[in-house]
Amino acid sequence: MRFRLYVPPCDMRKGFNGLEALVANDLQESPMSGAVYVFLNRRGDRIKLLRWEPGGFVMYCKLLETGRFRIPNRKQLEHRKVAINYAQLAMLIEGLDFEKTKQNRRYLPPTPKDNFREKP
Repeated sequence: MRFRLYVPPCDMRKGFNGLEALVANDLQESPMSGAVYVFLNRRGDRIKLLRWEPGGFVMYCKLLETGRFRIPNRKQLEHRKVAINYAQLAMLIEGLDFEKTKQNRRYLPPTPKDNFREKP
């Protein structure tokens, strides 16, 4: 599954249609691609996730009573979206700073493109 973090602060009053329009117009992606789109507000105390499933959109919302989500430094990010993985999303939702954590090496099986070598 693919996860896309929308970098600019988002107006959390937006519902399904508003977030779908952000994905289509600002990110230039199809909202029905199956990716999970992650939106944060300016203060960092609200998060919304939008995903298309067969039959319609699903939205996950969370409002923190205290504290903030650890938002990546938006000023350093040049793009309007950042690809994140499931572990980073889980850390974001749980309040961990995934930019400062170090992931240990793990074995990954080779992909077909890794086995392909270009001929000189």
